[in-house]
Amino acid sequence: MKTPADPVRDYLSAAERETSALPADRRQELLADLAEHIEATRAVHPDAGPGEVLARLGDPFWTPVQKTVGVLLTLVLPTTANIIWEVTTIAPAGDEPALVANLVTLALLAATSTWLWRSRRA
Repeated sequence: MKTPADPVRDYLSAAERETSALPADRRQELLADLAEHIEATRAVHPDAGPGEVLARLGDPFWTPVQKTVGVLLTLVLPTTANIIWEVTTIAPAGDEPALVANLVTLALLAATSTWLWRSRRA
């Protein structure tokens, strides 16, 4: 028979699995911080059920789509854009093209971060 503490235990177990690549001491520190945050949220919102408390934290992991989009938009696309810009620029054209390329890369990184943040909270 499931008890109200089971969702919290399941959440912490999922977080532990997802952080298995971390050193043991760092993983335990993270899990302790999560458990402390859950307890603090329960104290502030005593009428909130375990599901609502955990919903405030979000999923303890990214979906494969979020991982793929995150890697593509934060690493692959800006790197590819910079390589193409470097290869196709035969003569120095001044600082303006470099500034534009850097601003486009910065905008892409900001948009990706925003999308990942919002999808994590959804």
